[in-house]
Amino acid sequence: MSKFLTALALVVTLVLGVNHWVFATKGSVVEMANERWNILFNSSDITELSKLYTQDATLSAGNGGILKGRDAIKGLFQSFIDNGVNNHNIKMIETYETTNQIVQIGKWSADGLNENKEKISFGGVLMTVLIMQNDKWVIKSHVWNMSN
Repeated sequence: MSKFLTALALVVTLVLGVNHWVFATKGSVVEMANERWNILFNSSDITELSKLYTQDATLSAGNGGILKGRDAIKGLFQSFIDNGVNNHNIKMIETYETTNQIVQIGKWSADGLNENKEKISFGGVLMTVLIMQNDKWVIKSHVWNMSN
């Protein structure tokens, strides 16, 4: 029964988005948000992907810089797509929760091309902060690093 409810919740998420949860636990909200994020990125739908973030969201891609705002985040992700990054995957490791906030620690991976146009894989650790805003779970902050 639990597997059925999880599968049903995933189908509802893909149809309605991350925003319509009645029966989901916060851990499953994060897993479904990750799945939606991966689907949107891997289908190059950067406009919809950017809508998963608050207007004033922050993002740090492990380079010491901090981007602020949905438009800046959208530009970064578009540059990743333009440079061949694909097959993105996020795996939740742990969540920390309050009533209106969820913090996720996870691992991410993706494929891309090196300077010789050969396929490479890379990944690292990420942290996202989701907040409840207008009855929707949205990303307020997203930070990641890249491991060798």
